[in-house]
Amino acid sequence: EALLTWLNDRKRFSSNGTLNIFCSVGGTKPGTPITPRGLRDIYLKIGEKAGIKLSPHDLRRSFAVNSIRNNVAPAKIMKQGGWTDPKVFMDYLDTLTSVDYRPHFLTNSLFGVQDDS
Repeated sequence: EALLTWLNDRKRFSSNGTLNIFCSVGGTKPGTPITPRGLRDIYLKIGEKAGIKLSPHDLRRSFAVNSIRNNVAPAKIMKQGGWTDPKVFMDYLDTLTSVDYRPHFLTNSLFGVQDDS
């Protein structure tokens, strides 16, 4: 619903034949496609209102971490998230702890251990 509302409203804001779905409604270049910096600024403002630090990469990290926690194969996560370098992808998983990996420990499967934590 929100997207449909925006698509209707964006006609008032877009300029120069901008075809991007999202365009700036303020800033230094109103009506033009949102820049990476503009997107960062939007997330910072949302975070400030919520009393937290927030960036687009926080959402990217949450996607990766929650996907791993829900047993999605890393190759699928990388493809869906647009990662091409496994080392960069692993940097996004830095908030995982040993508890996240416990269900996958080899000893659990070898000895039939059920991990209900």
